[in-house]
Amino acid sequence: TRRSSDLLALHSITMKTLLFFAALFGAGFCEEIFVGDQVLRIQASSDEQIQLLQSLQALQHLQLDFWKDPAKSEIPVDVHVPFTSVQAVKAFLEHNGIEYDIMIDDLQSVLDEEKEEMRFNEKRERISGSFNFGTYHTLDNIYKAIDAMVAAYSGLVSRVQIGSSYEGRPLYVIKFSTGGTNRPAIWLDTGIHSREWVTQATALWMVNKLATEYGSDPSITSLLNKMDVLLLVVANPDGYVYTHTSNRMWRKTRSKRRSEEH
Repeated sequence: TRRSSDLLALHSITMKTLLFFAALFGAGFCEEIFVGDQVLRIQASSDEQIQLLQSLQALQHLQLDFWKDPAKSEIPVDVHVPFTSVQAVKAFLEHNGIEYDIMIDDLQSVLDEEKEEMRFNEKRERISGSFNFGTYHTLDNIYKAIDAMVAAYSGLVSRVQIGSSYEGRPLYVIKFSTGGTNRPAIWLDTGIHSREWVTQATALWMVNKLATEYGSDPSITSLLNKMDVLLLVVANPDGYVYTHTSNRMWRKTRSKRRSEEH
């Protein structure tokens, strides 16, 4: 009906206006935003549908970000779909009989909640004077926590700079050692994919766990009495900072290929 058409047209204009001002606001703060972007969980039921998803993944103009690549029909595929591609992707899936669910209806809303939670935790930490190992932190606060751990457990924990990132940030390895030479060692690194904040948070939690429970936890004590543990908490500091300041969905380092420098 004419009324339905008018309502649809009004809805389209309203959404475009909101997106325009959202993009303008985000650009002013040099931070990419994801208003209207959705994350779909897609469940293929056959190898043929997996091949269709792989062909969809190859369409660069859609700017799809596959969080899980299409490989086997038994494994669901998660994909971040920009607002401008949502309808086209859903039409493709429905046309080919591929089932999907909307995991995240508006990605920006989720990211806003995450940011607000970080602000709340930072404020609570300032008031209490304690560090919360169960939440996300900026790179500066992670490095401050590492320094505090080294100072508090200097007989067990040390910090070693093994180099610098592309943008000049230090790469710190946390070393746990009870002494001795030529000891076997375990190497762990986290935060290679910068947007996966849970990895850096987990590593920092592990640092605290090893430091505070050595001597009281039998398993940790036995481990550290036999070997050293080396832990690179933030393997990609440039990318990690970039996810906090410019693009939450950034995954790579910030180094530039020669072809990208021109």
